[in-house]
Amino acid sequence: MAAMKHNLYYMAPPANVRSIATHGILAFNLLRQNPRIASGSSSIADPFVNARRERLVLSGKSVHDYVPLYWATHTPMQYVRTMKPGGLSPGKLVCFVMDADELLALPGVLTTDGNAASDETQFYHGAGALAAIDWTIVATSNCFSKEYKRKKCAEVLVPDCIARSYFRAICCYDEAALVLVRWELIASDDAEVQRMAQSSTTQVARGLHY
Repeated sequence: MAAMKHNLYYMAPPANVRSIATHGILAFNLLRQNPRIASGSSSIADPFVNARRERLVLSGKSVHDYVPLYWATHTPMQYVRTMKPGGLSPGKLVCFVMDADELLALPGVLTTDGNAASDETQFYHGAGALAAIDWTIVATSNCFSKEYKRKKCAEVLVPDCIARSYFRAICCYDEAALVLVRWELIASDDAEVQRMAQSSTTQVARGLHY
């Protein structure tokens, strides 16, 4: 099933769920500046792609100063991480779902018409990229060409951090993954995080996001 235009998505391993539920989603550079938080986090990012993003400077900030969100599910990165030999099982990814309108209203947000690491991608302030995004490709599950892959990964870049109040759902691949995620949330010392474990918004969404 294709992603709806009003949702934005962020993928993370289950081990990061408790930290994200507590501190929000931190941009790569902000996470590095907080060793206590970073020590309990793991990354699913491709090191080569990360190096390209590190060199990109937008409005005086590195791309790593932004949290990257995607309009699409079933992204090329997700395929590489879960479908190729030696990759993660789908149950090792948790999908945080957010409302696009809320995040696009935040100051300093940038949008793109494709993967930020691509030389062909254009960047826009605010919601400026929405008219340039190829929504048909965003909704396509299989993207085999280089240009399809680039356009499939159109991004919303949010400066610094996305607070947990913006989370609309925490989605898991199956019941086993859901049990693991709920255990991570319940083990927190934060009562609000513990309540997330019992909320219906923490759910199985196999086929929708995986």
